[in-house]
Amino acid sequence: MLLKSLEFVFIEIHGILFVIMKLNRYKIKYYNFRRVILTVTVIFTILVLYRPYYTYGKSYDGEVALYSKKARQAETAGDIKEAVSYYKQTALIYENKGEVKKSAFYWMKVYLLDNEGYDAEEAKKRLEDLDLIDSDRDTEILYKADSNYTDDHRVISFDREEVDHLEQERKKGIEALLNNIEIELALDYQRIDGEQLFTVLTSQGARLSQLTYPIDGDMITLRGEVRFHPKFSFGINYGSSNFKENTCSDEDWNFLGVHNFEIKTIEYQITEQNCKSEMEIFDINLYWNFLNLKHGSEEKSYNSADNASFDLFVGYHQQKGRYTMKDPMTQYLRVVDDVLWQAIGLPLYQGLDSPYKVKYSGPQLGIRLKGEKGKLSTVMSAGYAWIKTTAHGWWNLRSYSFTQKSTNLGHALMYDVNTRYDFYEDWYLGLGYRCIEYTQEKLKESGAQPGDAYNDLDIIRDVNNKIYGPYFTIGLIW
Repeated sequence: MLLKSLEFVFIEIHGILFVIMKLNRYKIKYYNFRRVILTVTVIFTILVLYRPYYTYGKSYDGEVALYSKKARQAETAGDIKEAVSYYKQTALIYENKGEVKKSAFYWMKVYLLDNEGYDAEEAKKRLEDLDLIDSDRDTEILYKADSNYTDDHRVISFDREEVDHLEQERKKGIEALLNNIEIELALDYQRIDGEQLFTVLTSQGARLSQLTYPIDGDMITLRGEVRFHPKFSFGINYGSSNFKENTCSDEDWNFLGVHNFEIKTIEYQITEQNCKSEMEIFDINLYWNFLNLKHGSEEKSYNSADNASFDLFVGYHQQKGRYTMKDPMTQYLRVVDDVLWQAIGLPLYQGLDSPYKVKYSGPQLGIRLKGEKGKLSTVMSAGYAWIKTTAHGWWNLRSYSFTQKSTNLGHALMYDVNTRYDFYEDWYLGLGYRCIEYTQEKLKESGAQPGDAYNDLDIIRDVNNKIYGPYFTIGLIW
């Protein structure tokens, strides 16, 4: 079994390393994406190799699980002395924890395996002290009634056959627990469009300035979910971008500037320059399955699908973006006295390299619906996040560094739908569409600029972001 697990892990690591080399070819470096994939590989390896022991240990208190396992192995091998020693340690652990019945079970195992030795005598004495064995019938355990510990009791005879039966029942319980644990790993490749806006308004709401950073490219998202209970599961998603270089714009309205060597009111001005955009998205959620509908159920039925489930989820959502305006300037237009002017001598190189970093983060709440029909399944989800926003910019041509923080809560709306096909055992392929919109108003700004004392103006700063697009997914559930 171990060799098969190692072989599977080797194949899995080989495949991921191949993906990493491809990613390196396309220079995906933002937020150490390759390092994240290696971390996921290590976690996946641990899950494959140690999942049974981890689950077993958590359910039966690791120490007890280890001792009872060694005891059974020794008993099977015919090493009665070692088996008795481990059963005795298990009984003492439960006794110290005050779990009388479990302690009595393992003391009886000691008694039955070594019924003429010193350990058997100690086991008999322990059971008598616990008032769970009749000294005249030392092969029976007397359990007092649950109600007020009256004199009424029931007798359970312990012989080797019954001990073996109880052992089998315990193994079935462990198997049932393992069957309840479900792990899902998936990789999404999404084609993304969208934009990041930074807008400055007067206190009356008139536009003064707007930076527009187009978003165009790909995003790879790693998703993992562990269902540790029939009603609850825990999920983590991480996405990193590979956006194309694009053209961003800087627009201004109604400001004083120099035009043809005169101070004029510039009614409108726009410049366009190169732009590099990068992004990462992170989610962590707890899911609660509050309703299941199965076709053919007497109490509940669902006519169009074999199964349907409804989950509520609560968690944390975060998006980080970095947007950099760079040379060359490729467009320069302005309107003065209702006349359109266009600069000549473009493209212009002036050393522009100004990054703007923004982070949206906050708690989220949502609902997820799943429907299954044969090998096809559809998953739809919608979420709402209450976000706080922070941003930092460096306008290098002005040597101006600034920080922005939200003064009130913004929000994010998330929509996702995908359809999957189970093409081979636990593997599935799917197509989906995902959209996220972020809205944040009224950022407070503080900054520093050489030669000038900073005074925040009576203006409104809003940052908004929208990304959307189809995606392809491949996943494994086991």
